[in-house]
Amino acid sequence: MNPLVSDARAGAIFPNARIEELPASSAFVAAQAVRFGPAEKLFVAGCLSGLAYIAIALFFWTDAVFTRDWKTIVVKMMGVGIPAILYLYGIRFARRTPLRVIIGFAVLFAVVGCVTLPFDSTDAFFYIADGWRQFHYGQNPYSDLMRDIPHFDADRIISNRWMAMNKNPWLDSPFPYGFGFAIATRTIAWIGAGNLWGMLALLNVLNLSAHIGMTVLLWKTARFVPGADPRLVLYLYTWNPIVLTQSLANAHNDILMAFGILAAAYFVLSDNPKWSIPVLVLAGLIKYGAFILLPFACLVTFRSQGVKAALKASVFGGLLGALAMAPYWPRDGSFKYQLLFLQTTESGGSLHAFAATLFRLAGRVYAPLASMVGPAASGLQIALGLGFLCFLIHQFLQAARSPISADATIQTWTTLLFAAICIVSPQFYSWYLVILTPLAVLSAGTFFGRAALVLTATHVLAFADLRRKSIGYFAACTLLPMVFLYWRDRRDAKQKSGAA
Repeated sequence: MNPLVSDARAGAIFPNARIEELPASSAFVAAQAVRFGPAEKLFVAGCLSGLAYIAIALFFWTDAVFTRDWKTIVVKMMGVGIPAILYLYGIRFARRTPLRVIIGFAVLFAVVGCVTLPFDSTDAFFYIADGWRQFHYGQNPYSDLMRDIPHFDADRIISNRWMAMNKNPWLDSPFPYGFGFAIATRTIAWIGAGNLWGMLALLNVLNLSAHIGMTVLLWKTARFVPGADPRLVLYLYTWNPIVLTQSLANAHNDILMAFGILAAAYFVLSDNPKWSIPVLVLAGLIKYGAFILLPFACLVTFRSQGVKAALKASVFGGLLGALAMAPYWPRDGSFKYQLLFLQTTESGGSLHAFAATLFRLAGRVYAPLASMVGPAASGLQIALGLGFLCFLIHQFLQAARSPISADATIQTWTTLLFAAICIVSPQFYSWYLVILTPLAVLSAGTFFGRAALVLTATHVLAFADLRRKSIGYFAACTLLPMVFLYWRDRRDAKQKSGAA
């Protein structure tokens, strides 16, 4: 008999038997099963993941972040790839592991993430520079450009090695995020008082606070979702490699929007949906994508608490939006809508970029297609937008006809965000998946919930700069995993129907 037989198999072969009562070989098998039970296996996975994250932190505290040679790529891939593989492997053990093991490693991972310098993106330094130009130079980030600042190249907050890594495109772009996040960056600059590392630490503290809040909210929200195991929910979120590396180490602001969306879902599931409307407004004031859920929050509020409650909540949400916008209303000139539109519709790493690249390659083979690349790309973007609008209306009408339930709410919100981020958006970066992760862990039994969680592991390939290659990145990280999950679901469904 194989001495590495699993504990489940050993229990099936020797039910209700004690180790000392079994034959020598059988006792050895059972002893191995006890020694390497679910908690022990997850503990080992946590130790290996922790070592990988610590290796990244130590490596990128040096100047290695400024080099893009093969050593840097290998360290990033190993440091994130190993935890990603172990994350998927550990799902089967999380339900049977003591909560203290899951929480203990979650704390370790969060601490290591917060002390890791940004190594995959320069966005955190742009957030800092934006707050600094508001606080120190009095600029309006929506109507002024950083390049207009006199002698900006002598300011270490705006012109530094990190900002120069991608040639500092932010100099000629308006602020692409919401008014709420603009206020947050200005506050960080005010408290940090010109200290670059102090401001980066404050940004990390802000994201860590959102991470802790999300963990607590998930624990509370899980009890409202039928079939959800709070222990598994905590594992799926707090051990997630994309959350740890992109939200804590690289300090992307998506976690702030995700926290707002989860808080809104909590209010809906706890039978107090009127508060979900202003909370979603606040989330949309970080990044605008949260606004697509507002009609559904209004619908649930109207159906469960009446039109008066829905109107009050909507007015309150609108007031919050107006108060956040008031400091940035342009006194001279206007918002740079055109530049903002061009910036947010630039295609990269997405389904749109994948299809446009395929069409461009076809144009090299068949010359007449070459002149049609631009119109075809624009047409596809319009088609995706109109298709999503139709899908949004369909989901809204379906939600209006269906009974209000926790399962339906979480599934609808997850599906909408998945479609908006992974299919319709002209731009896609791995940190966008952080927005999906909290709802995905609550709807892990659905296709889009599982798909979102799997993508958080497959998108570690982005750390090898594969995202610069539209075909390879989208195909390997998004398309193939989704096709595989869909095929497996269909296969399992056929097997179940055949057995019945």
